[in-house]
Amino acid sequence: IARSLVIFNVDEIIIYQDKIQKAHHKVDPNLFLARVFQYMETPQYLRKALVPLSPDLKFAGLLPPLDVPHHPGMHEQTRYREGVTLMSNKEDGTLVDVGLFRRVRIDKAIQPGVRVTVELGSPIAAMETRKGQKPLPAKVVSPKAPREKMGLYWGYSIRLASSISRVMTESPYEDGYDYMVGVSDRSAKDMYGVSGPKEFRHLLVAFGGPMGGLQEAIEADEDLKVAGEDATEMFDMFIDPNAQSGTRAVRLEVNKT
Repeated sequence: IARSLVIFNVDEIIIYQDKIQKAHHKVDPNLFLARVFQYMETPQYLRKALVPLSPDLKFAGLLPPLDVPHHPGMHEQTRYREGVTLMSNKEDGTLVDVGLFRRVRIDKAIQPGVRVTVELGSPIAAMETRKGQKPLPAKVVSPKAPREKMGLYWGYSIRLASSISRVMTESPYEDGYDYMVGVSDRSAKDMYGVSGPKEFRHLLVAFGGPMGGLQEAIEADEDLKVAGEDATEMFDMFIDPNAQSGTRAVRLEVNKT
């Protein structure tokens, strides 16, 4: 799933509770997914410092790499890098581990263990650095900077929502999502021949669970008071991408592509 999402430059993954959680579950499936997605998005050289140990990640090392720009190879020169803060003081700023053999230093004092995006003075590869060298000067920038300045996709954020309605009402964007698409294999239009908006700022594509789908999640949401058959009214477009498929049901990891 994560691999498919980064191929399409997805900025945000939202995992929502589609119905009342059963108390006998030993593992919270939403937290499980969030941990795995976080592990995969975090650069390999930062995982030990930033991703807490969890039984959920027992086999995470077998997952294929995302191969995204903020996961640079040893010989790949980059101007922007993800890092984790180390020691700091007001006079000298903060040392940051950015996956090079030498540290970088930023002029801000930030507590240890914080993930930051830094911009270097010039592109450099890990193999061009050596241990013991003087720290490279760098500056902290917004995680949006690589995309805004160089057109580089820079990973996704992960958000948990307690219901489908809170997926929309708790949006991190000031104006929310300006175009919303519901995906379902029930009461939805065949997507072939359907055209979406020419422009949008923040597109939301919502999928349902494996049993009841999007309609069941909407009907179970106590804040909405919307019947499942009226789910289409909540979205700008409500489609079935599998109307012409040769199987009765399609798994999410296939559906989203």
